[in-house]
Amino acid sequence: MSPCVEANHCGNLVKHVQRHHKDRKSSLDRQIQEWKAGRGKKKTPKSSEIKVNMCPRRLKLACVRLVAVHGRPFEMMNDAAFQDIIQPYLSSFSAGEM
Repeated sequence: MSPCVEANHCGNLVKHVQRHHKDRKSSLDRQIQEWKAGRGKKKTPKSSEIKVNMCPRRLKLACVRLVAVHGRPFEMMNDAAFQDIIQPYLSSFSAGEM
């Protein structure tokens, strides 16, 4: 395990070692440098597509539950944000499935 936590919050530890454990300071410095060298740059994960198994019936039932069980207004079905969520599903179904 690293002498520092992932977010590099090790200032107090380094100061403590400098003041109270001078014989271990060089070892700690070496461990910190090795740890930092091994980390490399953090890579931003690329956005990826997800695949979901969803049949038209299940999608319809989920929309009905939003209104009937959870009390969401029916007009929500026309909201742009809601359409952004369900449109990929709708476009993947054939006309006969709907």
